[in-house]
Amino acid sequence: MAIGAGWTDGAWVDAGWVYGAWAQSASAVVACSSATGTLHDEFVQTADTQYYDLYTRTGVAQSWQAGSNPAEVTGVCVRLLTVGTVSSGTITVGIYAHSGTYGTNGVPTGSALVASEAYDVTTLTASAADYFFALSGWTPSANTNYTIVVGGTGDVAVGTDSSNTVRVVIETGAEATHSGNGAIKTTGSWVSFVGDTAFKVYYAGGGGSTGYLASTANKSIMGSFGMGF
Repeated sequence: MAIGAGWTDGAWVDAGWVYGAWAQSASAVVACSSATGTLHDEFVQTADTQYYDLYTRTGVAQSWQAGSNPAEVTGVCVRLLTVGTVSSGTITVGIYAHSGTYGTNGVPTGSALVASEAYDVTTLTASAADYFFALSGWTPSANTNYTIVVGGTGDVAVGTDSSNTVRVVIETGAEATHSGNGAIKTTGSWVSFVGDTAFKVYYAGGGGSTGYLASTANKSIMGSFGMGF
């Protein structure tokens, strides 16, 4: 974190000078309308009545499939909003390998295969919107399951409590029609939930849709791991 100008540890430091280097400010979030590439897969949710927060959970995820003709992933959109006062912190989106049964209890596993830069949470708003997190240098394997993860940079909680944090829009009812499933990270472990996290995945160049865009196979809401309020 950058610090203000002043006398610290026996030396004068200028604003932005941290541990012998100039600190770089986190970038402002980018609207999904600025996404680059070709839309490959998505789950759209605009009711914005269900969500998981990034204070109680340090990560929210969604499983998806690369399809038969993958290309380099140019970025991911997720639907976010703030609640209360969020005066500092950053969030990051990454893509992880998939563990479990796809569409039933899929969860992220291992380290990020590719991750975005850190984005400043203070540039989010209290109205839910889709935000684009640019990615580069990674191409998925054909017909392989993956997970998208959004969370506090460094796997930390965002905000000061569950009433002052960032929320990730999800759906656990009949409208949860994506072929994959969602997951949340609590106390260091991933747990799947019956439902979906709102997302979009973009491919570069000729990467095409897998057909999951039009999935209509509703999930059962029985056994849902909470409503996320």
